[in-house]
Amino acid sequence: GIITYAIGVGQANESELQLIGGTKERVYYVNNFDALKLLKNRMVQQICSPKACSKLGHTDIVFLIDGSGSIGAGEFVKMKEFMINIVDKVTTGPDHVRIGLIQFSSDPKLEFPLNEYPSEELHELIHKMKQ
Repeated sequence: GIITYAIGVGQANESELQLIGGTKERVYYVNNFDALKLLKNRMVQQICSPKACSKLGHTDIVFLIDGSGSIGAGEFVKMKEFMINIVDKVTTGPDHVRIGLIQFSSDPKLEFPLNEYPSEELHELIHKMKQ
C-alpha cells in the first residue's frame, strides 16, 4: 500500500493536507521553513518505525514540492536542505530506499525518477535544482 505524508508550512491549507496525508497522524504543520529542520527526525522515525524498517528495502519516497512563485528563494533552499537531510538518514539503492522528486508550479516537473541515482548524486541533484 501507499502511505502519504503531508507537511504544511505557514498558511498551508489544512483540508488539502488532510486529503494528502489521509490521517491526522501523517499531517504536519510548521510555522516557517526553518522549522523543517526540527521535523526531519520525527519524519524519519515515523517512516522507519519497527514495522516499516523491516520492509525499508522496499520503500519508495517521492518528494512533491512547491516550486511556485509563492515560495521565496530562501524558503526553497530550506526545502532542499530538508530533503537532503531525509536522504542522509536512509540507505538508498535498488534494494533499499528509492527516492524521487517532483516539483510543481503551473506545470509539474519530474526532477528525477525513483531508483535512478545513488545518495551522493541525489545530494548534487537536489542542490542544483532550480525553482
